[in-house]
Amino acid sequence: MPDGTDYYTARLVLIADATPTEIHKRGQTEIDEIHRRITQVSALELDVFLNKTRQYPANYKPNSHDGRQQYLSEAYDIIGQTQHDIALPPLVVKRVDPYRAHYAPLFHYFGSAVHINLDDMQRLPLYEMPTQLRFHSIPGLHFRSARREHKASNEQLIAVAIYLA
Repeated sequence: MPDGTDYYTARLVLIADATPTEIHKRGQTEIDEIHRRITQVSALELDVFLNKTRQYPANYKPNSHDGRQQYLSEAYDIIGQTQHDIALPPLVVKRVDPYRAHYAPLFHYFGSAVHINLDDMQRLPLYEMPTQLRFHSIPGLHFRSARREHKASNEQLIAVAIYLA
């Protein structure tokens, strides 16, 4: 994007009292602190801790029909617990069609459904499920279809804008 850095800096002034460099340094400091705390609590170096977490079998559902059904069931539970301040149609959780599994992302939103690629359960650690599902269920991602299907009012548009701000 031409003049992208200038545009970003100008937009940033509207929401922050810091320069892009200062925000980057602040973020890096926070990441370093998170790494320090993980190392302190686990008594392991960060890379060793992360590898053990990734390799721990209890962090994954079985790579079987039952494991996939369990994952979908838990996904529905998480979506059901996610509350929004505006009325939206129910969000559906679906498995990615097997013929698309080799190229589909792990999670994606389409229509009024979150599609989950359950082809390889080792790519879906349970500790990431709540974050992924809550992100994919926020109103902004499926508001367009909600507006089309339910004729959302201007008040609902404003509510979504405030929610996302």
